[in-house]
Amino acid sequence: MREPDFEVWKHEAVHGAQALNDQCMREFRLGSCYFLEDGIPRVAASVVVVGTYSTKSETWLWSWANESLPSAVKDSMRAVRNWGSREGVRDLTEPKFPADEEYGWELASVVLRLLNAICIYRYPFSSGFV
Repeated sequence: MREPDFEVWKHEAVHGAQALNDQCMREFRLGSCYFLEDGIPRVAASVVVVGTYSTKSETWLWSWANESLPSAVKDSMRAVRNWGSREGVRDLTEPKFPADEEYGWELASVVLRLLNAICIYRYPFSSGFV
């Protein structure tokens, strides 16, 4: 896939993700609840960790390259990396690279589309986001 074609495809993925996230917020109230409250699970979901964004180094790290994550939350990301290899989309195959927060959302939107997922949830940590 040529770079201009991927940009159009990615733009469509971002708009699709926004619509799906809006639907999930209405249906599941994800913006107004916690996954765990007082030690009690409040949300049950199959989760795929897409990657992490570091606010300190301003870099993106794909989950498939993150050895500290359990394989259960990143195994399906191999399909994304393989698609990137087949289509020649370098940012889907490079383990870590400079990025900004917005690009992290764009990449998550690409993954949402490729894996036919239903929404994106960003979890903050001390130096960035998962």
